[in-house]
Amino acid sequence: MKDGQLEGKVTERELQFCWLTDPFKDMAPSVPNTTGSESPSGVPYGPYTSFPWEPLPEYSGEKSVMFRSADGKVVAAAAKKTGTATLTYPCDEFFFVTDGWVKLNVHGGDHFVLTKGEFVYLKKGTTVDFTFSPCFLNVAVFMDNEPNDPIQRGWDHLAGACSRPHLQRAPAQFSVA
Repeated sequence: MKDGQLEGKVTERELQFCWLTDPFKDMAPSVPNTTGSESPSGVPYGPYTSFPWEPLPEYSGEKSVMFRSADGKVVAAAAKKTGTATLTYPCDEFFFVTDGWVKLNVHGGDHFVLTKGEFVYLKKGTTVDFTFSPCFLNVAVFMDNEPNDPIQRGWDHLAGACSRPHLQRAPAQFSVA
């Protein structure tokens, strides 16, 4: 930084203004691509908050599927969650925290907290205890090498399919704040 300017000659004041404004506020709601269409008109885009949302009662929250591949091996989604949960991953998940925080206790691994702007990559078979802040939001991509619709198979905690045995959620460990 030199004389109040950042790389690329953007001033700190200009940068602060960018963060305080919402260039998407007047944008129409975004349209998800839940069929894996390869058509250029099927490209989902826009703020994650502008996609359709549906209830996610297991976490006193909501979920939004933005993209689902035609073969069901990849899903991109967002979620608003609260409470605690334990999950054994039946797929890989990359998630990025967009608001709030989440505490993770990876069984056999580290304990850590992620806050806004941080991410984690969790591999298939990993068991994690979660504690979500009341305002937790994330955007995630779920990947598996098995065909089928991953949301319908219930391989992610966004699906709300908590009763399926392969998710191994212990009822005593699940509570909603």
